[in-house]
Amino acid sequence: MVIGLGDITDTLNGDNTEYEWKVALDGMKVIDEYVPHIPIRGNHDSIFWYNRIMAQTSYKNLIDGAFKENDYRNTYVDFSVGGIPYLFLNLDFDIGAEELEWACKVVEQFPNHNVIVSRHGHMNHDYTPLTRGEWLNPSLPRLSGDELWDGLLSKYENIVLCLSGHIGSELVITTQREGVNGNTVTEMLLDFQDCDVTATKAGYSEGGLGTVNMFYFSEDGKTLTVETYATINEKFFHDHNQFTIELDMVTDTKYVKGEKKDVPPRVEEKGTEIKMTIDSLTATVNGEAKSLDAAPIIRNSRTMLPVRFVAE
Repeated sequence: MVIGLGDITDTLNGDNTEYEWKVALDGMKVIDEYVPHIPIRGNHDSIFWYNRIMAQTSYKNLIDGAFKENDYRNTYVDFSVGGIPYLFLNLDFDIGAEELEWACKVVEQFPNHNVIVSRHGHMNHDYTPLTRGEWLNPSLPRLSGDELWDGLLSKYENIVLCLSGHIGSELVITTQREGVNGNTVTEMLLDFQDCDVTATKAGYSEGGLGTVNMFYFSEDGKTLTVETYATINEKFFHDHNQFTIELDMVTDTKYVKGEKKDVPPRVEEKGTEIKMTIDSLTATVNGEAKSLDAAPIIRNSRTMLPVRFVAE
């Protein structure tokens, strides 16, 4: 299994180009027929392009359930390794209270599975959870690292691992915390983007280091060996990134995969319809006329909207 930790593309704030996503799709198709993969969304990846590209990969066939129908941002995958049941719970970086409630229901329906949670941003390089202020826009109802810990990770004794990226570090940042049931949850930050930039600028490589983390689970699932390898340089990346830790696993249940669990997707609620006309100070909200302080305009082939009015 290959697990991505977000930022499939590089253009900031989801203003992605079709070319970036074509490169990403070509890359994913290389392994589509050979290795199952879970490419979660990061803050650089637009929702439109992410869902459109995921629909063209084998990932869509791997998913056993999702928060919303035809949306690949919050999903889970049920599988086994050596007869030990696992559940990958794959969360979007931009999750709020509703997605958190859904994630809890999923974990509750798989009490005998070892749950591995992945989210683009969760932990900082100083071993502390990300705060709301460390996200790009702290005003959004986006869960902080502490809120994810309190609302999900610490609550269930079968959550074993939480993997995240977003914050660049040349170290594999690893910490273990005790949940409310006395179990140990291992949290890991795996993000070598800063090292890639440094290597490229220094002329060591034209494309960064191509760093990957290899996870080797023992037969009983209780021991995890991590190896960090720079594929372009064909070298292991730092001695301190090669280590073995103990995991607090649920291993007393033999794996039997049944039919896909019925965790119903969220029903899309009827939204608010706003109609505006270029250069007009009059708009309608669900058919009701409203006055604008500023009219929408077109500038350099881009449509500019009065943001405060739309947000309110």
